[in-house]
Amino acid sequence: MIIVFLVDTSTYAARCFADGTTLLDATRTAARSLAQRIRQTSPSTRFMLVSYAPGIKATKCSLADSPDELAYALERLRPDDAWNGGNALGTVFDALQLDRSLRQTDTFGKGRLPGIFDPVKVLWFSYGGHRGQDEQRLEIPGSTCPGAELYREPFRWDQRINALLMLPEGETPAAEQIGMMANVTGGK
Repeated sequence: MIIVFLVDTSTYAARCFADGTTLLDATRTAARSLAQRIRQTSPSTRFMLVSYAPGIKATKCSLADSPDELAYALERLRPDDAWNGGNALGTVFDALQLDRSLRQTDTFGKGRLPGIFDPVKVLWFSYGGHRGQDEQRLEIPGSTCPGAELYREPFRWDQRINALLMLPEGETPAAEQIGMMANVTGGK
Protein backbone atom coordinates (compact mmCIF):
# COMPACT_ATOMS: atom_id res chain seq x y z
CA MET A 1 0.00 0.00 0.00
CA ILE A 2 1.08 3.57 -0.63
CA ILE A 3 0.08 6.46 1.63
CA VAL A 4 0.54 9.98 0.29
CA PHE A 5 0.35 12.92 2.67
CA LEU A 6 -0.68 15.96 0.62
CA VAL A 7 -0.22 18.91 2.97
CA ASP A 8 -1.54 22.42 2.42
CA THR A 9 1.49 24.65 3.09
CA SER A 10 -0.21 27.85 2.02
CA THR A 11 0.24 30.91 4.20
CA TYR A 12 -3.16 30.14 5.72
CA ALA A 13 -1.52 27.17 7.51
CA ALA A 14 0.14 29.63 9.92
CA ARG A 15 -3.22 30.50 11.51
CA CYS A 16 -3.45 29.52 15.15
CA PHE A 17 -5.98 27.73 17.27
CA ALA A 18 -6.86 29.22 20.67
CA ASP A 19 -3.98 27.36 22.36
CA GLY A 20 -1.40 28.81 19.94
CA THR A 21 -0.98 25.65 17.86
CA THR A 22 -0.93 26.42 14.14
CA LEU A 23 -2.96 24.51 11.59
CA LEU A 24 0.29 23.18 10.14
CA ASP A 25 1.42 21.95 13.59
CA ALA A 26 -1.85 20.03 13.94
CA THR A 27 -1.33 18.53 10.48
CA ARG A 28 2.24 17.47 11.33
CA THR A 29 1.05 15.75 14.51
CA ALA A 30 -1.76 13.93 12.70
CA ALA A 31 0.45 12.79 9.81
CA ARG A 32 3.22 11.61 12.16
CA SER A 33 0.73 9.65 14.30
CA LEU A 34 -0.94 8.07 11.29
CA ALA A 35 2.39 7.04 9.78
CA GLN A 36 3.50 5.42 13.04
CA ARG A 37 0.26 3.47 13.42
CA ILE A 38 0.24 2.33 9.81
CA ARG A 39 3.89 1.20 10.05
CA GLN A 40 3.04 -0.93 13.09
CA THR A 41 0.26 -2.80 11.29
CA SER A 42 1.72 -2.81 7.78
CA PRO A 43 5.51 -2.44 7.70
CA SER A 44 5.69 -2.71 3.89
CA THR A 45 3.61 0.46 3.41
CA ARG A 46 5.44 3.18 1.53
CA PHE A 47 4.93 6.88 2.23
CA MET A 48 5.19 10.08 0.24
CA LEU A 49 4.92 13.71 1.37
CA VAL A 50 3.85 16.47 -1.02
CA SER A 51 3.35 20.15 -0.20
CA TYR A 52 1.90 23.10 -2.11
CA ALA A 53 5.36 24.31 -3.16
CA PRO A 54 5.63 25.01 -6.89
CA GLY A 55 6.97 22.43 -9.33
CA ILE A 56 9.39 19.73 -8.30
CA LYS A 57 9.92 21.35 -4.90
CA ALA A 58 6.48 20.06 -3.90
CA THR A 59 7.76 16.52 -3.29
CA LYS A 60 9.27 16.66 0.18
CA CYS A 61 9.61 12.91 0.70
CA SER A 62 9.49 10.35 -2.11
CA LEU A 63 8.27 6.75 -2.06
CA ALA A 64 11.90 5.57 -1.89
CA ASP A 65 12.64 7.50 1.33
CA SER A 66 12.70 5.92 4.78
CA PRO A 67 10.15 6.59 7.55
CA ASP A 68 12.79 8.66 9.36
CA GLU A 69 13.13 10.88 6.31
CA LEU A 70 9.35 11.30 6.29
CA ALA A 71 9.41 12.48 9.91
CA TYR A 72 12.26 14.89 9.13
CA ALA A 73 10.44 16.25 6.07
CA LEU A 74 7.26 16.79 8.10
CA GLU A 75 9.19 18.90 10.61
CA ARG A 76 10.71 21.01 7.85
CA LEU A 77 7.37 22.03 6.30
CA ARG A 78 6.78 25.79 6.38
CA PRO A 79 3.55 27.72 5.65
CA ASP A 80 4.96 29.93 2.92
CA ASP A 81 3.45 28.73 -0.36
CA ALA A 82 0.53 29.94 -2.43
CA TRP A 83 -2.69 27.91 -2.49
CA ASN A 84 -2.33 25.58 -5.46
CA GLY A 85 -4.03 22.35 -4.51
CA GLY A 86 -4.57 21.33 -8.13
CA ASN A 87 -0.88 21.57 -9.01
CA ALA A 88 0.08 19.66 -5.87
CA LEU A 89 -2.44 16.92 -6.67
CA GLY A 90 -1.08 16.77 -10.23
CA THR A 91 2.40 16.27 -8.76
CA VAL A 92 1.07 13.37 -6.68
CA PHE A 93 -0.56 11.67 -9.66
CA ASP A 94 2.55 12.11 -11.83
CA ALA A 95 4.84 10.67 -9.13
CA LEU A 96 2.51 7.69 -8.66
CA GLN A 97 2.39 7.09 -12.42
CA LEU A 98 6.19 7.20 -12.59
CA ASP A 99 6.41 4.72 -9.70
CA ARG A 100 3.98 2.36 -11.46
CA SER A 101 6.05 2.53 -14.62
CA LEU A 102 9.34 1.89 -12.81
CA ARG A 103 7.90 -1.02 -10.82
CA GLN A 104 6.14 -2.38 -13.94
CA THR A 105 2.79 -2.59 -12.19
CA ASP A 106 0.84 -0.98 -15.03
CA THR A 107 -1.33 -3.61 -16.68
CA PHE A 108 -2.26 -2.19 -20.08
CA GLY A 109 -3.87 -4.85 -22.21
CA LYS A 110 -4.18 -7.24 -19.27
CA GLY A 111 -7.08 -5.67 -17.41
CA ARG A 112 -7.06 -4.97 -13.69
CA LEU A 113 -4.86 -7.52 -11.98
CA PRO A 114 -5.37 -7.09 -8.22
CA GLY A 115 -2.39 -9.30 -7.39
CA ILE A 116 0.16 -6.85 -8.78
CA PHE A 117 -1.07 -3.44 -7.75
CA ASP A 118 -0.38 -1.14 -4.84
CA PRO A 119 -3.54 0.60 -3.64
CA VAL A 120 -2.99 4.29 -2.96
CA LYS A 121 -4.53 6.44 -0.25
CA VAL A 122 -3.99 10.17 -0.63
CA LEU A 123 -4.58 11.87 2.71
CA TRP A 124 -5.15 15.50 1.78
CA PHE A 125 -4.73 17.87 4.71
CA SER A 126 -6.16 21.22 3.65
CA TYR A 127 -7.51 24.38 5.18
CA GLY A 128 -9.75 25.13 2.22
CA GLY A 129 -7.99 28.25 1.00
CA HIS A 130 -9.16 31.74 1.83
CA ARG A 131 -12.79 32.74 1.69
CA GLY A 132 -13.69 35.08 -1.16
CA GLN A 133 -10.75 34.39 -3.45
CA ASP A 134 -12.09 33.36 -6.85
CA GLU A 135 -8.72 32.19 -8.14
CA GLN A 136 -8.78 29.24 -5.76
CA ARG A 137 -10.24 26.63 -8.07
CA LEU A 138 -9.13 23.05 -8.06
CA GLU A 139 -7.61 22.68 -11.51
CA ILE A 140 -5.39 19.65 -11.97
CA PRO A 141 -2.88 20.14 -14.80
CA GLY A 142 -2.59 17.43 -17.42
CA SER A 143 0.04 14.80 -16.84
CA THR A 144 3.26 14.80 -18.81
CA CYS A 145 4.02 11.16 -18.03
CA PRO A 146 4.13 8.64 -20.87
CA GLY A 147 0.77 6.88 -21.25
CA ALA A 148 -1.22 9.73 -19.70
CA GLU A 149 -3.20 10.14 -22.91
CA LEU A 150 -4.76 6.72 -22.23
CA TYR A 151 -6.67 8.02 -19.20
CA ARG A 152 -9.73 10.20 -19.03
CA GLU A 153 -9.39 11.05 -15.34
CA PRO A 154 -6.17 12.26 -13.72
CA PHE A 155 -6.40 9.46 -11.13
CA ARG A 156 -6.40 5.67 -11.41
CA TRP A 157 -9.03 3.16 -10.30
CA ASP A 158 -6.96 2.08 -7.28
CA GLN A 159 -6.27 5.59 -5.97
CA ARG A 160 -8.48 7.10 -3.24
CA ILE A 161 -8.38 10.63 -1.91
CA ASN A 162 -9.44 11.20 1.68
CA ALA A 163 -9.74 14.88 2.51
CA LEU A 164 -9.06 16.09 6.03
CA LEU A 165 -10.34 19.66 6.00
CA MET A 166 -9.76 22.08 8.86
CA LEU A 167 -12.12 24.95 8.23
CA PRO A 168 -12.12 27.45 11.07
CA GLU A 169 -14.20 29.93 9.06
CA GLY A 170 -16.68 27.56 7.45
CA GLU A 171 -16.99 26.23 3.92
CA THR A 172 -14.93 27.80 1.12
CA PRO A 173 -15.23 27.17 -2.63
CA ALA A 174 -11.91 25.33 -2.66
CA ALA A 175 -12.96 23.10 0.24
CA GLU A 176 -16.14 22.16 -1.60
CA GLN A 177 -14.10 21.21 -4.69
CA ILE A 178 -11.68 19.13 -2.60
CA GLY A 179 -14.64 17.25 -1.10
CA MET A 180 -16.08 16.57 -4.55
CA MET A 181 -12.70 15.27 -5.78
CA ALA A 182 -12.54 12.91 -2.80
CA ASN A 183 -16.04 11.62 -3.60
CA VAL A 184 -15.19 11.06 -7.28
CA THR A 185 -12.24 8.82 -6.37
CA GLY A 186 -14.27 6.83 -3.86
CA GLY A 187 -12.65 8.41 -0.81
CA LYS A 188 -14.20 10.56 1.87
